[in-house]
Amino acid sequence: MAAGFLVMSFVQNGQYLLLPKHHLIRSCLFFPELHIKKNIRQRLQDYELYFDRDFDLILEKCVTIHGEDWLTPPLIRAIKEIRSGFNSSGTKDLPVKPVSFALYREGRLVAGEFGIAAGKVYTSYSGYYEEDNAGTVQMILTAQYLEKNGYDFWDLGMPLDYKLTLGAREISRKEFLQLFLPNSVLLADML
Repeated sequence: MAAGFLVMSFVQNGQYLLLPKHHLIRSCLFFPELHIKKNIRQRLQDYELYFDRDFDLILEKCVTIHGEDWLTPPLIRAIKEIRSGFNSSGTKDLPVKPVSFALYREGRLVAGEFGIAAGKVYTSYSGYYEEDNAGTVQMILTAQYLEKNGYDFWDLGMPLDYKLTLGAREISRKEFLQLFLPNSVLLADML
């Protein structure tokens, strides 16, 4: 994760296998390029975004909605173990931290996502929404949070239309690594 891999998992012949993955083309959002449609901009004020709140619940909802095809029980345990390695001030000698973003409307959790913070880059792993436009609002508010808190860019993984609509740019693996690796806590310490 600290080297920019997306860590996934799958079952083969009854065995769980980890699958570190680097897409040939990566979808990345550079915050000045964030595009907010007018009809969504008007709805942003109706929601509240919380950083790193309801992590376990968001993880469970992602599995419930998307299934265990890649987000298998052993991978979930590993992510939770990495997360539990951090103290209350958020520091530990680990190069990455699993975090979440929770979107609330009128006191009810309506969307969320979890991913990995590595240095000044946040990488999305999975997300969900429970009402129309809540997923889009969550992504916009997450991008604004990341920019405000000093992240360099948001790694959205493989390119999909909804990511490009928000202003994400498709970049090659080589370009991604050139941008990501200087931001990596692990590698910055080694340089």
